[in-house]
Amino acid sequence: MNQREKKQTCVPTSTQIEQQLAQILSSAQFKDTPKLRHFLEYVVMETLGGRAGRIKGYSISSEVFGRSDPEEAGASAIVRVQASRLRRRLHDYYEGEGKRDPVLIEIPKGGYVPVFEFTRDGAAESMTHQHSKLQRENLGTPTGVELRSLVLVQWLLIAVLLLAVVAAIWQFSSTSQEKVRTPDSFIEKEYLQNSDNLSVMVFPFENLATGFSGEIFSKGITEDIITDLSKVPGIDVIALSSILSLKESMSDYMEIAHRLGVNYILRGSLRGGEPSENIRITAQLYDSSSGNQLWGRRFDRKMSDSLRMQDELATNIVQGMVESLPGVAPAVERESHVGNREAYELYKQAMHLVNPPADPWRLIAARRAFERVIELDPEWAGGYAGAAYTYAFHVWWGHSKEPVIDRSHALELADKALTLDSSFGLAYSALAFVYLSQRDFDRALSYSELAVKFQPGSPYIQAYHGFIQCANGDAETGLAFAQRALRLDPVYPRTPFMNILGIINFHAGNHVRAQELFQRNIERGGPNSPGTQVYLAATLASLGRLDEAGTIYKLIATQKEVFDYEAWLNRSFRREDDVKKVLHQLRKIEKYTSDASAS
Repeated sequence: MNQREKKQTCVPTSTQIEQQLAQILSSAQFKDTPKLRHFLEYVVMETLGGRAGRIKGYSISSEVFGRSDPEEAGASAIVRVQASRLRRRLHDYYEGEGKRDPVLIEIPKGGYVPVFEFTRDGAAESMTHQHSKLQRENLGTPTGVELRSLVLVQWLLIAVLLLAVVAAIWQFSSTSQEKVRTPDSFIEKEYLQNSDNLSVMVFPFENLATGFSGEIFSKGITEDIITDLSKVPGIDVIALSSILSLKESMSDYMEIAHRLGVNYILRGSLRGGEPSENIRITAQLYDSSSGNQLWGRRFDRKMSDSLRMQDELATNIVQGMVESLPGVAPAVERESHVGNREAYELYKQAMHLVNPPADPWRLIAARRAFERVIELDPEWAGGYAGAAYTYAFHVWWGHSKEPVIDRSHALELADKALTLDSSFGLAYSALAFVYLSQRDFDRALSYSELAVKFQPGSPYIQAYHGFIQCANGDAETGLAFAQRALRLDPVYPRTPFMNILGIINFHAGNHVRAQELFQRNIERGGPNSPGTQVYLAATLASLGRLDEAGTIYKLIATQKEVFDYEAWLNRSFRREDDVKKVLHQLRKIEKYTSDASAS
């Protein structure tokens, strides 16, 4: 083996790359640039996770920079500019603080997928292991480097296939006789008007106060009002993520309300602050069709114990709104947000990180955050429920290496959460998926119903309840719940609601509708879990589009050791016929591709 061949086999492992990433993110060059840190971390972890094919300008603009419409010119420009800055920072880092680091992380121009290689010092260190490798080769024993190289080749193959999958999706999109829908019209036509409930949009409270605490307070009270209002029966409260996604391109709150098809709008503002502690909070409720104000109130307070005050104001505002809405019961179940502010804010960040809970990296990272929430506020249910949620989905998706132990952790944590707060819906949802992973479908359904009862305004709980209904053999009932989830959060792309709707439609026999939903999810940069890929392939096969299905099936086959879809289907569905519906289509694809190769 010559020197060049030796160098080519010296590939950094995933662990070495992660260690290098951590070193860069903690460096002086990146300490004061949170967006660039997030940018770098996102593209590196996506690549290590085998999702390099999904690293595009639109996914970065959505995931890293929170752009609502990644296809707009401004979003693309932001990604290009920030990528250029990131490349300069990396160059400066390796010229200075990281001059002797062993691993080079680089983002070549013309794309956003990073490449990894040893630096001269790293290569020299790696070469010290080559002698023992050659000795072992003579004995025919595979080395750790060889095994890691095989893993790397596998991930590279997956990345290539991901690109092929995306190309296939765009191909069947462009060849469809039906005109491609815009992101808004697709959802609006099918789901935004499909509800008998009153619909309310809580527009982010405007911060007109001085000092950083005003911004935190405005954001917090908006979230608390949405949380409390979503518990009121007969009201659909639009998720804040969808409102913020539209707010970037539409500054007028009435235009956003009409786009979302809501009946009522709550607006508010915060004034005052430093140097005085006196603040004034105002809130107004409007009818979106007439523009008339239905209710309004002003609150004068001192900015002391802000979390307790935020809790009290949210309760008063929700009570005033409910009393002014036609046909809505005035009694509002109050949820206390009083406690440790740091724990509460971290909990919200962890919930944003964990969803959608199909990615093991997200689950593990979110679990660490929830564990920190428990440390900060051990008497609050939120941290325990969130940690239980991560363990439950880790087991259900098949990521867990010790499912019995992890299932036990989920049960203990959920039980602790419900001991502290028996109305905490997330804990019931975690229990539902613990029992679903054990094929205890009756308990799964019972706990999921309790989750909906106590937290009816959560789109995730609605969507997962729809899936569990489908898993129990009732796809038609499941559709109603999954449709409501999309109604509650119709715009934000990083939700699994379209995919869940697609899966349920497949089992209901609505294959054309399922294909449209999977396609729309991909077009708007939504999540694309291995489970979704299985159903997309099966759906295309059921429609006779076997060439496109075959491309996706190749990717699924390469991930079989990472995601055993047969085991996942068998533990997820009560009826054998529901499992056979999917496997039959996959076998058809397998035979078609095998025959095509033979010919």
